Amino acid sequence: MLEAELVRQNFEVARPIRDKHIDLLVYTPVPFRVVPIQVKVKTSDGFDVNRKYEQYPGLILAYVWNIHDSPRFFLMTYDEALSVLGERAQNTPSWRKGSYNTSRPSGEMRQRIEGLEDRWEWLRQRLS
Repeated sequence: MLEAELVRQNFEVARPIRDKHIDLLVYTPVPFRVVPIQVKVKTSDGFDVNRKYEQYPGLILAYVWNIHDSPRFFLMTYDEALSVLGERAQNTPSWRKGSYNTSRPSGEMRQRIEGLEDRWEWLRQRLS
């Protein structure tokens, strides 16, 4: 679904052959520029972050909510994902072990993620 939306938004998209925590590559052919994307798909709402993504500079985390009904697309950097996660979640045993996952984002999390929806122009700027 995200790949189709990226193409609809006039992005060039490629899939890496091996999974090294990068699911898609969005690029411009001339001049050649590329942005790696990690995709997180949910059948409803949900949010998860893994600390392993911190080691990939420039990685975009793309969250697709409601994949079967009315898909919503959220694009963010790792640091922005941490902001969405919030302080309370970052103080949980789960996060201290390396990841956090919820199928019921809090109202606060929902408020923080709202401004990160449909950031197609922001993604274009990352390619320039």
